[in-house]
Amino acid sequence: MRQNLLELATGVRQASDDINNANGEIAQGSQDLSDRTEEAATTLETALASIAQLTTSVQETTATAQETQKISTQTSSVAARSGSEMGQVVSTMREIDAASHKISDIIAIIDCTLSDQHPGAQRCRGSRPRG
Repeated sequence: MRQNLLELATGVRQASDDINNANGEIAQGSQDLSDRTEEAATTLETALASIAQLTTSVQETTATAQETQKISTQTSSVAARSGSEMGQVVSTMREIDAASHKISDIIAIIDCTLSDQHPGAQRCRGSRPRG
């Protein structure tokens, strides 16, 4: 019986040591898991911060692109209006030129008409404008 008790006590002691060792291994594994989890959380936070910066950058780029498109559209509109107005200026200048020629012709006719009443009127007869 004593032998049985001794064997039983030795078995209990061995089982207790095994449990204690297993408990230490579990604690170490738990600590390793906790460390890896913290590292993964830190990496995830860094990734999220990078994504937030990227999102902000994309939003700023989008806003800049929209503003650039708006300015480009306005510039195109101004250029189109300027081209149209320049066409009107050219047309007006042509009209002024034509009117200037008509005025010159009228002045020449008046000069010749007045000259007909003077002795030197012969010079106008060959150069009278036709019209």
